[in-house]
Amino acid sequence: MEGEFFRPESVISFINEEILKDSGEISLADLRQKNVQAIVKVYHAFLLSFGYSREMFLNQFCVLYENNEPETDDLLKEVEFKLKLCSLLSWLLSQIDFEEKQFGYDDVSNPDMERAIYFMGILKNFYLYINSRKEKDCEIEESAMMLKAKQEQLVNGLKLSGNIDKEKESYHEVYEKALTALKQLAAKEEKLQEIVVAVEEEDGKAEAVYNQELENKTQAEKVIKTVETIIHLRTTATQLEAETNALDEDCVVLKKVCFDQYEPLLEANKKLAPEEEKLYLKSIIEELRVEERNMAREEKHVDKESSEAEMDLEIVKTNIKNSVSKFNARKEMIQKDLESLSRDITKVSGNEQTSEVQELLVLRNKLSDQIGDIEHEIMDLERKNEEFSHRIRASLDRFARNSKSDLLRIKEAALAPPRA
Repeated sequence: MEGEFFRPESVISFINEEILKDSGEISLADLRQKNVQAIVKVYHAFLLSFGYSREMFLNQFCVLYENNEPETDDLLKEVEFKLKLCSLLSWLLSQIDFEEKQFGYDDVSNPDMERAIYFMGILKNFYLYINSRKEKDCEIEESAMMLKAKQEQLVNGLKLSGNIDKEKESYHEVYEKALTALKQLAAKEEKLQEIVVAVEEEDGKAEAVYNQELENKTQAEKVIKTVETIIHLRTTATQLEAETNALDEDCVVLKKVCFDQYEPLLEANKKLAPEEEKLYLKSIIEELRVEERNMAREEKHVDKESSEAEMDLEIVKTNIKNSVSKFNARKEMIQKDLESLSRDITKVSGNEQTSEVQELLVLRNKLSDQIGDIEHEIMDLERKNEEFSHRIRASLDRFARNSKSDLLRIKEAALAPPRA
């Protein structure tokens, strides 16, 4: 190959401006004097500009370092670097140049000026070709937009032009070329879109795993709040039970007071004469009537307290039922989530159990155990609530019967005829 690209001055100028830039310079004197370090530096810079990574030059050939001596390490590293450079350039030049010249190890260890200029010229042409391809898509798109604008101008102009068929045919050819270029751009865009969709799917999966972990944490917090509500209800039930026991004790004291007042009256009635008995009986009747009114007021007060206690009991039962219903709803949600989590774990794990899957399994088992414990506590609380309600109703019924019986006995004693 001959031409402008292979003139030594042009090649050297291009390398210094576009390839080496601020990392140094190379001159024709370096080529004439076979400056291996400078020439190898140029080849290495060309490869880096083509997209080869620096790391691939750092990997060592294990064969070179078997049974080597420490003093030969620097020499082996230099030889290894040249071998890698020679291998990459030999393959690359064989793909882009079909001339008889082959790039060999002598071109990096004992380079010839003419061969160096030739290979650097080929690499320069390849570099310019790659840069032109990067700008070609933009140029095609701009050309298509210009052609579209020209199409509108031509459509308007063809109405006034006499040579319509000739201009239309010319425009159609240009339009077909632009359409082909646009299709190529659309195909590239579809490939990029597929890559973007794949990346978005991976992001969505990662976000779904994070949301699942956050939801599991929220469900655990709800279970803890439900347990705290049950403990509060249990404390309320204990307080109501203590109040009921105090009410039973008040009933017993009231009954004892009634009997303590009634028994002395009977004893005094036996000892009085008929006239004295009548007078005394009248005063006793008045006192009994006053006592009856007081007991009636006391009975109303007790009935009011009983009604309030029953209302409080109904409120507690309602709260317990609401809490139980809410917990059942939460339990169903947690069970559905556990089933979904189990299916996800099965899909993710396959035949292998990773540490993350093991942690999810442990979390699922803990939640299942907590649900079972809470169900037992709710059943126990419902049973105690039924027993507590039954004791309150029995105590109130017993108090009502005893109060009515006491009042009837007092009335009968007051209205009975005096004894002789």
